[in-house]
Amino acid sequence: MQNLMVELPKLKICVVTGQLGKVLSGPGIHAQNLIAHLVRDGHEVVAISLTTQQPDVPSGFRFVGVNRPVFASSQARWMSMSLQFARCLQRLEKEERFDLVHFTDARDSFFCRTHSPRIGNVNDTYAAELRPLTFYLSNYNDGLLRWGYYHWVHGFERTFLPKLDAIIANSRYTEDVLKRQYPAASPKVFMIYKSIEASHFKDVLQARQLQAHDRSLILMVGSNLQRKGIRILIRAAPQVIAAFPDAAFVIAGSDPAIPALEKLCRERGVQKSFQFLGGQSRKQLAALYQQATLLVLPALTEALGIVLLEAMACGVPVIASRVGGIPEIVQDGQNGLLCPAQDARALADAITTLIQRKDLQEKFVRNGYETVNQFSVEKMMTETYQLYQHVLDAQRGRQAL
Repeated sequence: MQNLMVELPKLKICVVTGQLGKVLSGPGIHAQNLIAHLVRDGHEVVAISLTTQQPDVPSGFRFVGVNRPVFASSQARWMSMSLQFARCLQRLEKEERFDLVHFTDARDSFFCRTHSPRIGNVNDTYAAELRPLTFYLSNYNDGLLRWGYYHWVHGFERTFLPKLDAIIANSRYTEDVLKRQYPAASPKVFMIYKSIEASHFKDVLQARQLQAHDRSLILMVGSNLQRKGIRILIRAAPQVIAAFPDAAFVIAGSDPAIPALEKLCRERGVQKSFQFLGGQSRKQLAALYQQATLLVLPALTEALGIVLLEAMACGVPVIASRVGGIPEIVQDGQNGLLCPAQDARALADAITTLIQRKDLQEKFVRNGYETVNQFSVEKMMTETYQLYQHVLDAQRGRQAL
């Protein structure tokens, strides 16, 4: 696929997404950005999602809802959603045709068969990049179950990803993992970075510049706290609290293991310094970014790390583990700090250093905002349109044979 400017004809595109009205994670942010810009550029958009994800006021596109998945609170909910999306698409295609069907999570496409070319985003690598059982047992409450589930999903991905017309990896790291682990899908894998609208965080950035931060507030944001490395942060906390007794650790994100994590905090004697808020709305997250001294992402595995871009857009310095696609965003010592994965002492050292060093905070804020501009929605859409054109050209070539 050549890196050229593309002027597409006006298309009819079906976007299939598990998140739309209520954003829970990176795929939801991507779905909102994608649909908004497709509509802005004059394309006809039909969005399929859960009925609970219907926007209050769909702006310029048609919304089609499906029922809540059977396993709504399980990681395996994508299976039920894929079956429901498949039935919905089958019904729609009896009455209308789409130029493209774009799944914001490729797994949602696995049981869908369409007349139109299918494109799917891969947003993580935890199933593609399998680890030994001991890794899961030592890092997850449900280690054995998770180990089995990831192996099971790995088999599904190996079978069904090659059936898509194009696969979008969200980082160079994800692209490399997919091509190595699923060779049959390799020719169809293309890299397009996820993006954020920096302008959406302008008010937070301005508010931070006007307020003083008297207490050190260490913020962690993630929808799967165990995979995001919460245990590492809890183990690092005593060293941080010894240096800064008033330090507060605020955890925004859902995880069935929160009761067990709170117990771990009590065992480490840091329970008074930790606050588990559960899932937060975009408005609530903005308020947390406004108050935060820094953001940490000590992830065990991470395909990219959109939360790092959000923090940078808000003027919040970041610390993250050197895993996956994170180094494609964070350059150690330039726009943030990187630590070895699963190293609580290194994480504690990084946190205490950044709290102490106002000069580093200012440097990271300044350089972080420049980093955000490299992950713009406009760039993402230009590359997405190039991929759309590539897929449509390939389809015409097959039809001509």
